[in-house]
Amino acid sequence: AAERAGERMVERAAERAGERMAERAGERLAGRAAERAGERMAERAAERAGERLAERAAERAGERMVERAAERAGERMAERAAERAGERMVERAAERAGERMAERAGERLAGRAAERAGERMAERAAERAGERLAERAAERAGERMVERAAERAGERMAERAAERAGE
Repeated sequence: AAERAGERMVERAAERAGERMAERAGERLAGRAAERAGERMAERAAERAGERLAERAAERAGERMVERAAERAGERMAERAAERAGERMVERAAERAGERMAERAGERLAGRAAERAGERMAERAAERAGERLAERAAERAGERMVERAAERAGERMAERAAERAGE
């Protein structure tokens, strides 16, 4: 009975000790497996988060690049359009100013030419009228001179003839 009791005590103690050993070993294995699984989960989560951050950063950088390029292109387009519009405005203004200058200069030249032509016409007309007046006056004066001379000569001839006849 004592042997049996001793055997049972030893068996039970060995079972308990074995169970404890197995529990501790299982706990260690489970802990390591859990650590590894946790590390993998954390690595994957970190990778995904990093990928998302990188994607968003790349998207934002790309958007900024596109926005800046579009702004620059828009500014260049606006500058070129403004330059062309300004050039057209200047050209049109210059054309109008040139046309007005030419019109005024043409009017002045035409006015001067007309004045000169009018003066020449007036001078010629005055010369012709003066010549005609002078010719007519000379003709009349000549006729009067001849008439008077003839009258005087006739009177003298008559006086002399009368004197001779009286003598």
